[in-house]
Amino acid sequence: EFEQRHVDVARRLIDFAGVSDVVTILQGSGQDRVPDVVSKLGRNTPADFVFFDHCKQCYLPDLVLFENAGLIKANTVVVADNVVYPGAPDFLEYVATSAGRYETTLLDAQFEYDQVWNKDWVPQR
Repeated sequence: EFEQRHVDVARRLIDFAGVSDVVTILQGSGQDRVPDVVSKLGRNTPADFVFFDHCKQCYLPDLVLFENAGLIKANTVVVADNVVYPGAPDFLEYVATSAGRYETTLLDAQFEYDQVWNKDWVPQR
């Protein structure tokens, strides 16, 4: 996560959920934080769960960096937010065509760009 305010909220939620002993939030770009993850887990030690919710055009390059560092293997759950809108088409194509390495499920959900508070707003789907 890039923004400190989002990191602060996420940390509070993780503390509230009682999982701060098993969840680590890293602030900054995935590209810059891969060495930190490798240092924490060890090279070729896969993460259990990776959540991408940053610059959408960074999803694919960051995923490849994580793969190359051995941080994503079979059974690693990779979640990427907002891949349809505003979109990360290269990421979606990559995981869809990666020779069975990924099982992809798209979930319909309200997204942060909704303006549910605006009585005249119409979803852009």
